[in-house]
Amino acid sequence: MTPINFIHCADTHLGKIQKNSSRRFEDFLDSFEDVVNYAVSENVDFIVVAGDFFDKRNINPDTFSKTFCILKKLKKHNIPLIACEGNHDKTFYGNKLSWMETLAEIGYIILLKPGYDEKGNIKYTGWNESNKRGFYYDINPKIRIFGLGYLGSEADERFCEISRFLFESKNNYNKFNIVLIHGIIKKYQSDFIGTISSDAVNNLKNCCDYIALGHQHTRYEHENFAFNPGSLEYWDIKEVKHDAGKKGFYHVRVDEAGKIETGFKESSKRFAIYLEVDISGTKNPDDVYFLIREKLRQRKQDNKNINKNINNIYEPIIQVVLGGKVTYDVMEIDTKFLKEKISEEFGALLVDIDTDKILFTRFEHVIAQDMSREEIEKQVIGDYVEQAGRFLGYEDKTTELVLNVISLSSASQTQDNCEEIYKTILNCDVKRKKIEPGILGTNNTQKSILDFG
Repeated sequence: MTPINFIHCADTHLGKIQKNSSRRFEDFLDSFEDVVNYAVSENVDFIVVAGDFFDKRNINPDTFSKTFCILKKLKKHNIPLIACEGNHDKTFYGNKLSWMETLAEIGYIILLKPGYDEKGNIKYTGWNESNKRGFYYDINPKIRIFGLGYLGSEADERFCEISRFLFESKNNYNKFNIVLIHGIIKKYQSDFIGTISSDAVNNLKNCCDYIALGHQHTRYEHENFAFNPGSLEYWDIKEVKHDAGKKGFYHVRVDEAGKIETGFKESSKRFAIYLEVDISGTKNPDDVYFLIREKLRQRKQDNKNINKNINNIYEPIIQVVLGGKVTYDVMEIDTKFLKEKISEEFGALLVDIDTDKILFTRFEHVIAQDMSREEIEKQVIGDYVEQAGRFLGYEDKTTELVLNVISLSSASQTQDNCEEIYKTILNCDVKRKKIEPGILGTNNTQKSILDFG
């Protein structure tokens, strides 16, 4: 067969506006344009996109216009783009055309999707240039591309159904078969709707040469014939956790003997940091900020020079997920102010703070069996003073003061007792001192603490 040279990408999600950021809207377009530029520079035969070309079914004019301009480059260099629809691409019920079908109508992409007969079976129809429809497309006399798209819960059933088409194409016509599907092999992600069993995929191994997968945004490979490149950009910042945050596409080369060589190429993307921080042991919201800052500084330093394809390393997107157990009210963590402080220090384009995993727990007092009542009382009061987090460095003195006041106030309330309480406070050298709000305090008014001189 004639050697072939193509690119496989998926989940470009053009038009994605992450956290209402116009800059992120441009990032997704830029990543796809870089793939197109790479395709032109490498003089590839074609590009396949395995679904979720657009982020929404109803895209805005700006998305369509900029996508159109990028596709014009492929048109100019006679590089066809063959695609299938993902779950994000499908038209609304009742609409005649999706936006991908519109691009196919005007000749800028080849959109493959199965048609069905009156019994609901897939029709084995080739690409029709006049009506811009078809289940498969012949790039040349030896290469046939099938487009299944997103099948949801029917994925396994339809995979079995198309096997006879693939066998016919392979055995009768000696075709090199490529199948585009927007679906996930269950082995690699079981909690998605419409996953495909490994058995269903493996049954095609003798009749399909390359399965181009999409839908899952992180990369995986199956049995050296089914490949999922993942998304080009971070559709969700949590994706940074997987594969060291690598994003990209496959550059596939097939030699005359039909041997496949896949090279994963990292895409151009914005620098992103995903950080999980256990805030157990922090005594107040101010501690949380300093802990996050320290960990972010270390993470940014660790990742600074790892990937040359990272764009805008000085304008990252950052997601911090806080977890652990704290003894103060979680609502005291001012996430808005926290985002502002992190953005200011790290020059971040976006900062997202997730506090859903924080658990509030009441202070557990450690009481020994042989402790006297006075010792227990001191332990409990000391615990609460420490929990308050407002008397750092003066916990012992504060505990002593509270115990003295309690002891004196429990006596009969005579004038002599009141004077004694007053003298005790004076002897502790207690002064009222006004301070500014804490770094992350939610109260904008001034706070007071006991200051022991």
